[in-house]
Amino acid sequence: MEQLNNILDLVIYQNTIQSYVLAIVTFLGILLALTVLKKVLIGHLKRIAKKTATDFDDFIVMLLSGIGLPVFCVVSLYFAALPLNLSETIRVFIRYALVIVVTIRSALLLQKIVKYGIGKAYRQRVKSDDPSVELMIKSMTGITRWVIWVLAIIFILDNLGVNISTFV
Repeated sequence: MEQLNNILDLVIYQNTIQSYVLAIVTFLGILLALTVLKKVLIGHLKRIAKKTATDFDDFIVMLLSGIGLPVFCVVSLYFAALPLNLSETIRVFIRYALVIVVTIRSALLLQKIVKYGIGKAYRQRVKSDDPSVELMIKSMTGITRWVIWVLAIIFILDNLGVNISTFV
């Protein structure tokens, strides 16, 4: 037992082995918790969605299903690394990874929300099967897609420390 304590107290790069083990366990625990929470939440929402006639709840289930492993891994890594004594470069890298992954996932979700909203609004106002309606929906979602990605890129660059005042 004393040998195990000696190994766990060994310091490597300003952290003990025990700290690294705790960080790995925290990472895996958060990753597992997020994955299980997503599965339970999606399963519960699917059961509720089957009972309703609208497609909005199905859309919410589809949106939540899109959030997955990349986001969970970066969020887990961020929180697992908080108690560790890491160099500023590594901390900044982890924060940048979090900002980039969460911003990209948010932009993708926002795109889907806007596409759904525009499509729903136009189809409710114009009840015919006119191809011009589909073309209008496609045009509007294309424009909003560009706006969303420009704003996402500006947000990412701002968080990376780039002076965005010239872009704005």
